[in-house]
Amino acid sequence: MTTEAIKATTIPENAVVVNNYTWNTCEYGQYRIEKTRFGLFKSIGKDGNDLVTGGSEEAVMAITPMHLEANSPDYDGKYDGNKFSSFVSGKL
Repeated sequence: MTTEAIKATTIPENAVVVNNYTWNTCEYGQYRIEKTRFGLFKSIGKDGNDLVTGGSEEAVMAITPMHLEANSPDYDGKYDGNKFSSFVSGKL
């Protein structure tokens, strides 16, 4: 099959192809931010997976690099919370 035939079979005639996104780059990958239909903002990775959802674009822009770092293979655990115990010693 030729390239023209593949394009004709995979993309409908009336489809609107939008690929002019603004990609933000950090040390751990690229992502873009878009507004959802409910008025929230979400970041989407280069692979198409949703990453972070938040109430403002600035909040999503600030936390997405941390999210990408925490999901990287060489993550050292610096953003992990404290490990508390739910055990209560002594009599209640």
